[in-house]
Amino acid sequence: MAHETTANRHQGRPARVPSLVHALIPVFTLIALLAAAYCLFSDLASQGPNQVALLFCGLVAAGIALLGLRMLRVSAPKPATVPDR
Repeated sequence: MAHETTANRHQGRPARVPSLVHALIPVFTLIALLAAAYCLFSDLASQGPNQVALLFCGLVAAGIALLGLRMLRVSAPKPATVPDR
């Protein structure tokens, strides 16, 4: 076979799809950090703490994506094929 699938590259283990929990972790992290910023700084939260919360949440999402590439072995998209005429 010309194209090797992700499952074949990992000793026959099937590729797993990321779960909904992995997608919701950054969302809940952002909600918690924004709520904490508002509780601590009230009206001044928009001047800096919100941006820090967004940056930290982006780092959390990037970390989950990098771990997902290693641990979840997400399958790569299959290349398109053109039928023979």
